[in-house]
Amino acid sequence: MFEKIAYENNSGRKLYFWLRDEIKFKTKNDKHLHLGNLYMILRNHFYYGTFEYPQGGVHWYQGNHQPLITKSLFDQVQEKIAVQVTKGDAKEFAFTKLMSCALCGSSITADEKFKHQQNGNVHRYVYYGCTKHNDKNCKSGYINEEELVDQIDLDSIGMKEKIKIEIERHKKF
Repeated sequence: MFEKIAYENNSGRKLYFWLRDEIKFKTKNDKHLHLGNLYMILRNHFYYGTFEYPQGGVHWYQGNHQPLITKSLFDQVQEKIAVQVTKGDAKEFAFTKLMSCALCGSSITADEKFKHQQNGNVHRYVYYGCTKHNDKNCKSGYINEEELVDQIDLDSIGMKEKIKIEIERHKKF
């Protein structure tokens, strides 16, 4: 596994699919290994011979066991997976914390898309949809942010102008 990341430039996700689909790897409970658990294995120092006790402490010990990989291979893998897991800053959207799905009650998520035109203009679109947390079969679709604003009767609660200002503020990001 470590070699596939270090020498074949596979990502953790590619390695996961290789284990699941080609190798047909299963845990002792006859289940597929989760991607998060695979990353825990790839980050575990024990495979090159050291361990931390107690966990979260500052004391590292050399094990009596035969290491499965070299420290050099472990370090190469850490460099490769560190690049893969860097995430961008989480974006906040105008309605995600204010609304929930009308059909199943799940929270909603936002998806930001950019359309690049040939003349150089870039248009930003935000779509809201159900996370399907409460009902995996929820039939709720996505709705464009501008359509959503138009459908909300905010005049009656005096919020329409405030939300439009907030949307314009978010568009500047």
